[in-house]
Amino acid sequence: MALPQALSYDVLPNSAMSRTYKSVISSRNNTTFNCNQRMEFSLPQSESSYIDLTNISLKFKLQATVNGGGGSSQGAHLDFSVLSAISRVVVSCGGQVLSDISGYNYLATALIQASSSPESLNSYGRAGLGCSGVQDLPLLGDQVTLAGKYYSIPMSLGIFSAKKMLPLDLSSPVVISIYLTSLEETVFCPTNNDDIPANLQFSECEIHAYVCQLNAEAQLFLDNSLGEMSYNWNITDVSNMSVAHGTGNTSTVLPFRYSSLKSVVQLIRNSTSIGNTGEFSVSGRSKNGLSEFYLDVGGDIVPSRRIRCANNDIGEVMTESMVALFGNTEISHQGSLNTTHINRIQNAAGDALDVYPAFKSTNNFGLDNSQLANPHTYSNGTHTPGTFLAAISLESYKPATDSESLMCGLNTIGSQISWNNKASGAGNTAATYEFYGFYDSVISLDPVTRILTANA
Repeated sequence: MALPQALSYDVLPNSAMSRTYKSVISSRNNTTFNCNQRMEFSLPQSESSYIDLTNISLKFKLQATVNGGGGSSQGAHLDFSVLSAISRVVVSCGGQVLSDISGYNYLATALIQASSSPESLNSYGRAGLGCSGVQDLPLLGDQVTLAGKYYSIPMSLGIFSAKKMLPLDLSSPVVISIYLTSLEETVFCPTNNDDIPANLQFSECEIHAYVCQLNAEAQLFLDNSLGEMSYNWNITDVSNMSVAHGTGNTSTVLPFRYSSLKSVVQLIRNSTSIGNTGEFSVSGRSKNGLSEFYLDVGGDIVPSRRIRCANNDIGEVMTESMVALFGNTEISHQGSLNTTHINRIQNAAGDALDVYPAFKSTNNFGLDNSQLANPHTYSNGTHTPGTFLAAISLESYKPATDSESLMCGLNTIGSQISWNNKASGAGNTAATYEFYGFYDSVISLDPVTRILTANA
């Protein structure tokens, strides 16, 4: 005897009709680019279509151009990865900025090193990001050649960090602008002048993304469910501030005033080195004599106990950084941060210093300050960069009386916020300090104008 259809559990209801397809979007403002130029990509406008923000990547071919002196340009290496070439990423819609992250190369490099193991950098990192994958050479990236290589970079900060579907039924397209930095900031160059490239060329530049398209019935159901609320979703965006400090203790007033500030990251890039001047690296970051640090938010110390960072006390700052960046500490997946790349043991006089991390270099990659095409003043085995970073989480410090801020970040709109460093003294030098504020932002679609806006 046949069961009623409602009781026949093997009969599944028909799903709403939809399809997912891969979209490849070419740059709209040019076909090839050089350093210090800007790529622009315009996402397609389509009814009942949504682009998956989680799976957007940038693919291009990168090659060196021949030096005017007739060199082979075979000796340059990327500074950690091809991400060193990207200085800023802006996402906009109809003139409204949805996300704007400057200092992108410094932050992206730090986050990848904090979350990716050496094994990962040696496999996907080498093929997709241009990393060397060599643990003893944490900042040496892939070699740049005249023939060129293809790289595929996952877009993962700002609006691309949201695991949401971005509607494409808009009156103006969403535009992704990617700003390229200089040759000097992108690569390490060898001592042989004939091998220094004149420039870098980016060609076959494409955005790869997956688009979900609904049928008219499913779209109508979705519209009726949302009503006048339209589309609203939360993202974690990033703001950047760069400042130069001299020696000694530092206190930096930060411009991060948002209804929900989640965490703050500090990266220290040394601008001078012992016996040399002008040292610079996109990926290189030192401890620079740091012994303690904390945030001052409207007179309140965050965290309530200052984070210690002495020569033999690196574990606390690494743990706090993992909490601030990833929400918890997952020891089963170890990043490529390495304490041997944080502390420099001795200088030529034998004095203990805490300025530059140890960074082993090979003979075939010895660098000579007198013949560099850029400010990387590294000699073989000395004056070398490292992988240090410091971060503070604010998500655990939301007052019980605060009912206006989003999620569980701290409302800093009406407060002065400053980052304070205590230096140990020995080896502390002038440096460039990069600060990043991670904050909640709401992306909204106006049902009348069909324009996306961001509110923080």
